[in-house]
Amino acid sequence: MFRKLEKRDLSRINELILEFNTSLKLEDLESNPFNKYIAYTIDGVIIGIIIYSIKYEYAELEYIVIDKNYRRKNIASKLMNYMIEDLIKNNVISVSLEVNVENISAINLYKKFAFEKATIRKNYYGNKDAVLMIRKLIS
Repeated sequence: MFRKLEKRDLSRINELILEFNTSLKLEDLESNPFNKYIAYTIDGVIIGIIIYSIKYEYAELEYIVIDKNYRRKNIASKLMNYMIEDLIKNNVISVSLEVNVENISAINLYKKFAFEKATIRKNYYGNKDAVLMIRKLIS
């Protein structure tokens, strides 16, 4: 089930994104009108999140994270479909993302959703490169 993330979810969000060596603050959830924070839950427990921003006709996928115990169960695909439907509804032209060049499973997920490699961003993650991927939604 999908729902918007709320401030009561902050500790769970930070548990999930810990692997990205980052965290969100309460003001992140409340103050940015461009960002969308969506949870996927099973029996009321957040097992996946997707965070993306819509800035006019462009969007950027910030995070998609699935609890390690629930990976490879199509939850990331459900979250990606949710985002893409929302972006199309909001007349977004294209969506972009950066992904670690070594994260092959994520790259394959994005390719499955018609994202294409645009360029390499050198040292984007400190000493690791990122692939910039883009998907056009509206021509």
